[in-house]
Amino acid sequence: MKFRGTGFKFSNCNFSNEVVLYIGYDDHVPKDIQQLKDFTVLLGRYEMGYFPKEICQLTNLTDIDWEKNDITELPKEIGQLQKLSRLNLSWNYLRKLPKEIGRLQNLTYLNLYGWRLRKLPKEIWQLQNLKCLNISGHDKLHKLPKGIEQLTNLTHLYLPGNLKKIPLEISQLPKLEYLHICGYKEQTIPQEIHNMEGLFIQKNCLDVIEFETPHYRSSRDYDKFVTIR
Repeated sequence: MKFRGTGFKFSNCNFSNEVVLYIGYDDHVPKDIQQLKDFTVLLGRYEMGYFPKEICQLTNLTDIDWEKNDITELPKEIGQLQKLSRLNLSWNYLRKLPKEIGRLQNLTYLNLYGWRLRKLPKEIWQLQNLKCLNISGHDKLHKLPKGIEQLTNLTHLYLPGNLKKIPLEISQLPKLEYLHICGYKEQTIPQEIHNMEGLFIQKNCLDVIEFETPHYRSSRDYDKFVTIR
């Protein structure tokens, strides 16, 4: 389904059977988009250059795939999406994250693969339901804030290769199964991490791009779309 035109009224439509909202690179995001409250999945393609804060009014969203959109920042309103479970922001140019990202308490999958991040807000460790976290690729990210041991449900962790020090606290993550350090260079991995039972450590960058874990979804998984035009 597609719709276009400034005179279009969302209130005249019933989208209760729809699942996926698709926004393309040349699409206008209407101010009354909050009326699309039934949508649970949002796909954004490609090179939009920004993340519209109006999207954060769709409080029933559980999945957002916003990769390859050239965004440099997220609006602080992202914290309003309390039902969000998956957030894919890979292949963007994020320079920083708002501290409000720590309010996404239902988030299980967070993909931040990219190049520009220099630091993470300490609030990211408040995401205690997180199972998969990808912060690899960021060659300017040299240090992580303290507190990673709070992610007690984490099973998959992807780290950038330029970290000056691998946090010893990773050894306190009881469910961690997979640790990937992309571009592994001079740093040494603490022996306590090597000793973790059942942990697989990968140092090859080639496996990090798709980040296809059990919690990953792509646009191929959906067959029903509504497209804003």
